[in-house]
Amino acid sequence: MSSTVATSSPRQITMEQIERLEIFPRTAVRVQEIAQDPQATFDALERCVAMDQVLGARVLRVANSPYYRVSREIGTLGHAISLMGFREVQRIALTVALLSKMETSALGEVLWQHAVQTGCVARRMARAVGLAEAGDVFVAGVLHDLGKLVLLQVYEQDYEVLLQDEPTERLPLIEAELFGVDHAALGAMVLERWRLPRVTVRSVQNHHQLSTLSDPALGRPNADLVVAVADEASHLLQDGVSDGATARWVCHHAANARLGLDEEALTQLVADSRADWLAMR
Repeated sequence: MSSTVATSSPRQITMEQIERLEIFPRTAVRVQEIAQDPQATFDALERCVAMDQVLGARVLRVANSPYYRVSREIGTLGHAISLMGFREVQRIALTVALLSKMETSALGEVLWQHAVQTGCVARRMARAVGLAEAGDVFVAGVLHDLGKLVLLQVYEQDYEVLLQDEPTERLPLIEAELFGVDHAALGAMVLERWRLPRVTVRSVQNHHQLSTLSDPALGRPNADLVVAVADEASHLLQDGVSDGATARWVCHHAANARLGLDEEALTQLVADSRADWLAMR
């Protein structure tokens, strides 16, 4: 553990501190407000997204990605919304807006890549195992490390040192010791405060519980398990492990007793997820 972190960081992060942070860009806040308005229209969402040129371009890029299998190019936000549906475009706009905030530093870029990879793997896996909430699983995958972004903004260099020094598996324990909460629980708190779907909040909170979630006695796979597996698979891909080797890791992991996916299907799933991720860059 870094002695700098242990001696200079405040012991407890508070919701008051979090609420003073501009975690979500202005456009993301407005998108969420529109999504929660029962009277909102497609036109209102289109106008909101169009106000941010970078966000609008990325929404179109995602809409044209292999995941959506469109037969011809989607050229306008209005077309994207009519084809994909209000809620799906809202999810994409929200996650892309947040991801743009993570690209402001070298460490942020690493977090961004891992977030997108995890979301793409989770979404493909959710669909493969027959989960109805694949869109919410994608959002959970992308936002699973939101708590790290919060801790970076509150503790800055102290937390950056911790991220660089501590192995991934030890990180939640050290965070809880130093800050009174780990990044998974913290991210879930923020998303719950922001009134995201319960399945998204729960999956973010449990994404480091893969061992517990792999118990076959739990029955059919759920979003929590999918996001936890996707998180680990994304770490492997980010470390340079091949698609095939990553698929074999998932295939032979205890979690696959619940997922029930064969190696061939997993290899294709990982390759397709990589294509989805590249389309979002």
